[in-house]
Amino acid sequence: MKANTRSKTRFKSIDAMRGIAALLVLILHVSQVFLQSKKIAATGQGMLDFTQTIDLGRIGITIFFIISGFVICKSFNTKERELKSFVIKRFFRLYPLFWFSLIVGAFVLWPIGAKHLNANILASNATMIPAFFGQPFVIGLFWTLETELLFYILMSVLYFFGALRKSSIILGLTLICYVALVVFMFVPTTQPSLPHWMATPYHLSLMLLGVSMRYAFDEREDGARLSRRRIAGMHLLLLMAIPFYIIASYLLRGTEANLPDAIAYLIGISIFVIGLKALRSAPSFLVYLGTISYSIYLLHPIVFTLVRKAVLQVPALYGLHISFYLLLCTVGTIALSALTYKFIEAPANKIGKRIAKKSVS
Repeated sequence: MKANTRSKTRFKSIDAMRGIAALLVLILHVSQVFLQSKKIAATGQGMLDFTQTIDLGRIGITIFFIISGFVICKSFNTKERELKSFVIKRFFRLYPLFWFSLIVGAFVLWPIGAKHLNANILASNATMIPAFFGQPFVIGLFWTLETELLFYILMSVLYFFGALRKSSIILGLTLICYVALVVFMFVPTTQPSLPHWMATPYHLSLMLLGVSMRYAFDEREDGARLSRRRIAGMHLLLLMAIPFYIIASYLLRGTEANLPDAIAYLIGISIFVIGLKALRSAPSFLVYLGTISYSIYLLHPIVFTLVRKAVLQVPALYGLHISFYLLLCTVGTIALSALTYKFIEAPANKIGKRIAKKSVS
């Protein structure tokens, strides 16, 4: 297969998995919101039980994190994509839509759960790392973007020191992350103050797994390819070790702590590994969902909040199966995401590329 053909099929599968991941997160959140509202969904509790036991949202986030590592590591590979260029492109890729979701989310969520919002909270959230300023996230899922930024910083440091292409260093960093995670798990006094920081070492490891898998996937020289594949295989086994430990603890001792997360991590990793090749011929609609997945991810809490408000104004819509509300929220989210991609994401990306090109010329 020619290199350019491989690239096209590869990224088609990546976009398809992004679409799947975004839908999984949406399904979990919509199920939680509507089934926990006593006036609304009367049936479908089984779906909520399933989505929470398996944790569809965690599966989606796992896929997103691995994809991030798989894609971002190649952003530094040519002279046209130097560090300055990377920073500019990432800024325009992430922040314009994020600021839009922050502003709209603040207005939409204010009446039901964000009455404490003030200028300090909004300003700190605008940086995408409010937790470092001791402020809460305006929309709960913003915590994943904080992890993304930490990963970008890590990749930039590796690039600066010429270590980004060294698979052994990538694997070594994962070992360091694992040490931190094990310390957090077994030494309570060392645990971070915020829950999502507890899992940050593992989430960074998932992104680093994506880097290892990308290098193994791309390498064309047989000898080097075998070496990179071995490192990627070791990386994969390492990332699966803790989830398997948690599952084994449940089976042997009945310890259920973090069991849904462990199952979700294993499923998410498996979906990525299998989907990388299995989804090379994914339906165009699924690929399109991946294209607008950033909008879907950021905006679906806003959409399901608005849908919930609207439903509460129409008693005739009470007591229906959860699938009805899920369909409303999904269609609404995709429609809004298509618009924000066209009028915010795509234009911002073009501006970022234009400025980045000038910065390295």
